[in-house]
Amino acid sequence: MKKIFCYFMIGLAVVNISSCHEKKEKNIIITHKPVVKAPARTQKMSNYAQSRKVQWLGQEYTVQYERQADTKLGIVRVDDHTKYYDNRVTVRVLRSDGTEFFHRSFVKSDFSPYIDDDMAKRSALLGVIFVEAKGDVLRFAASVGSPDANSDEYVPLIVQVSRMGNVSINKDTQMDTNNMTEAPSDDEDEANAISLADTEIYTIANDMTIPLNTNGDSKQVYMVCKISLSINMKDEDYKTYNSETIGTYEPYIKQAVEGVISSY
Repeated sequence: MKKIFCYFMIGLAVVNISSCHEKKEKNIIITHKPVVKAPARTQKMSNYAQSRKVQWLGQEYTVQYERQADTKLGIVRVDDHTKYYDNRVTVRVLRSDGTEFFHRSFVKSDFSPYIDDDMAKRSALLGVIFVEAKGDVLRFAASVGSPDANSDEYVPLIVQVSRMGNVSINKDTQMDTNNMTEAPSDDEDEANAISLADTEIYTIANDMTIPLNTNGDSKQVYMVCKISLSINMKDEDYKTYNSETIGTYEPYIKQAVEGVISSY
C-alpha cells in the first residue's frame, strides 16, 4: 500500500512539473524590432538649356533659356510621399554683337496671379521656352504644373517681351491655330516624304484624357489617346529637337494636342 501511495505521489509531482513547464511556454512573447523608414528624398526635374537664332525687328538675336532646380526655392509636395525642388528659368536675349538686350530669371511666384493656392502648393515652374518673334514682341510659352512625369496637370501661360524689354504675362486660354495651312496635295506629300530610315519615333508615356466640345450638350464626353511624334532626323533642327531632348517640351506638346482635340 505504501508503494502504491508513493508511486501515486510521484505521478502527481510529474504532472505538476509538466503543467508548470507548459505555462512557462505560453508566456513567451516574440516581437520584431520596428523598422524606421528613411524620409523620402527630395527629387529634382532634369536641367536643360537651349539657344536659338531669331530674326526680329530686322536684326538677328540669340534667345537663350535655361531651367535649373533651385534648392533655395520652396519644396513642392506632389503628395504625402513625393517631393520636388522648384525650378528657376533664366531667359537671355543677346544682340548680334553679343550685348545683352534682355535678362530675367523667372520663378513660380511670377505666375501666382494665374494659379490658385492649391495648385501653387503642388506645382513647380515647368519651363519657359521661346515660341516666335511676332511684330514688336518676343513670345514665350510657360507652364506651371506638377513636376511628376506621370501627371499632365499644368497651367499654360504666355510670356511676351516687348522691344523696350517690358514683360507681360497672361494665361493661355486659346491655342493659336492661325498658322494652320491648307493640307498639301498628294504630289507635295510624295515630294516631301521622309523615309523610315530617317524617322525617329518619340512616344509620350502616359495616355491623355481630353474633354471634348459639348456643343451645348449637358453630358461631357472625353477622349483617351496616346501621343507619338515622328521626328525627321535629317532636319536642321534635329540637334535641338530629338528623342533625347524633346521630353522637356512634353507640357507644350500636350497643350497643343489638347487645344486642337478639345475643339471637336
